Amino acid sequence: MKKYKVIQWGTGQVGIGALQSIIEHPQLELVGVAVYADNKNGVDAGELCGLPLTGIKATTDHESLLALDADCVNFNGSAFTGDPVIDDLERILLSGKNIATTALLKPSTNKPGRGGDANVVERFKAACDKTAVSYLASGLDPGFVTDVLPPVMSAMCSTVDHVHITEVADYSKCTFTNPAAVLAFMGYGQPLRTDVPDFIGEVWIPGMYSLADVMGLELEDIKISAQSAPLLQDYEVFGINLAKGTSGAVRFCLEGIVNGKSLLKIEHVTRIDATAGPDWAQPPSDESVAYYIDIGGDLSYRLTLEFFKKGGSVMEASCWATGTRLVNAIPAICEANAGVLSVADIEIPTHRTRTR
Repeated sequence: MKKYKVIQWGTGQVGIGALQSIIEHPQLELVGVAVYADNKNGVDAGELCGLPLTGIKATTDHESLLALDADCVNFNGSAFTGDPVIDDLERILLSGKNIATTALLKPSTNKPGRGGDANVVERFKAACDKTAVSYLASGLDPGFVTDVLPPVMSAMCSTVDHVHITEVADYSKCTFTNPAAVLAFMGYGQPLRTDVPDFIGEVWIPGMYSLADVMGLELEDIKISAQSAPLLQDYEVFGINLAKGTSGAVRFCLEGIVNGKSLLKIEHVTRIDATAGPDWAQPPSDESVAYYIDIGGDLSYRLTLEFFKKGGSVMEASCWATGTRLVNAIPAICEANAGVLSVADIEIPTHRTRTR
């Protein structure tokens, strides 16, 4: 069985689970770990993620990692740092290493002309062509929930009239490294708005195209709508005061048009206070993150997806699922044709980690 040498880049909420998955993966060999915090510099990778010592020390010297002999970098750096993330990803590609990444907020995950940042796509394509490597960005949504589960579920239908994916999340129950940045990014505590923030198109339009690709559909158009709902009272969360009447919930929806009809729909309902937006989709329980996948046709059915982690929170569970989904795809990414990939370009990765 062929093994692939991997560098884990970032050990935050997503990266720490990915690091453990890499160490335990029978086809992967950990050769380096990139960290940003001084207190993690020099710490053994196993100690960072609660496993036995590996002999691989984490480092803040990222340039030294670029010089390593490695097949792939699993990049879980913060997407909120914007352009520096793009520069890091480009440098990694130019060093001759494939990339699996969950840093979705700025880099596009697909092809030019299909959403995202066309300039970034061209930069990444040029880097991939120059060094004959591949780049895949994905996660849960957009990612596993939007472009893997729905096509698999559609195999139970002979006709499909609609595919509707809904994420419902209560951010007040989540744990964030930088909660103020998350609140500002989502617009919580700010005036209500009905315009469509740029990040929705940058992140989810490529995901919509990826869903259409794996289902064999040609999209005629993508329609996007967004709105916010007010806080019903003054509210404090993460030590930050939010005023009554400002945004307490955000809802946005992308509709993929096929043959003049809305066939594909990706919807998000996120709250910072459980009482905001009471008429919008609600979670099946008090957990912080859940997904509904509704498929209608000759048969109609719903999948409800929740996350649970032994000894951890729901937020931890969803973050670990996000990272592990990409870790299991690393062998396929390394064997794929060079270029910026979508999920349709590789086989669906399945469980490859060791049992305990």
